[in-house]
Amino acid sequence: MDSDKPFLVYESGYRRVAFAIVSLVAIVVAWFAALVWAYRSVADGNALLSLMLWSVAAVVVLVAAVVPMTYRVHRWTLESDGVRIEERPRLPFVGLRRQVRVAYADVLALRNVESGVDFLIELATRDGRCFRLMQPPPLAATARRPMNEVDLEAFRDALLAAVASRNGGAAPRISEGLAFWNTVPGLCLVAVLLLASLALAGMAAWAMWGGGLQPTARSGQTTAIAILLPLGVAWWLRKSWLRRRRVLAR
Repeated sequence: MDSDKPFLVYESGYRRVAFAIVSLVAIVVAWFAALVWAYRSVADGNALLSLMLWSVAAVVVLVAAVVPMTYRVHRWTLESDGVRIEERPRLPFVGLRRQVRVAYADVLALRNVESGVDFLIELATRDGRCFRLMQPPPLAATARRPMNEVDLEAFRDALLAAVASRNGGAAPRISEGLAFWNTVPGLCLVAVLLLASLALAGMAAWAMWGGGLQPTARSGQTTAIAILLPLGVAWWLRKSWLRRRRVLAR
């Protein structure tokens, strides 16, 4: 087989949800801190109003910059002597590109990772680098079928077989890995989001039953979402914690 000819390619989108949420939380915290500082430090009302408007504009710009940086495209190509890994932003000029070639002999571990509702495989190298490939949602997988002739688990198995064939039959055992949400900082962040959602739900309930909210269809939907939001965040926290316990117990 020609050494430059790939024999299996897998390409899919990659959503950096942890990056997006951490960035948005940091933006909101910085915004509130700036508002508090301005309220305490600026005595002139017109200057205070101007600073508040500029801060809102800065938040909008930062959020608009974070959202497109969340979405990337990862492409892995199995070649005769290694796997070529390419990572690029989905939209041009909103992130850095990365391309590396990992020899099969340098593959240390392959891990299954669950990040929220996303399933990924993680490749760890002997020099400490980690690369991840995400399984696209069903509709996206159907749309990408001309590129991906196999699903992600079949591609992972083909990668293991390639590593074994180049290393005398020895291949790393597939293990379970932790996503950011299963780590201590991730769990703490979800707990903070749960507290924030409880506060939001309390304010929405008070506004609805206290008579301060005009009864319209849109306001009713928004209030219902706000009140039910803690249930979703609590489920997320529980799922992340149980996943951490399962992985660490192995």
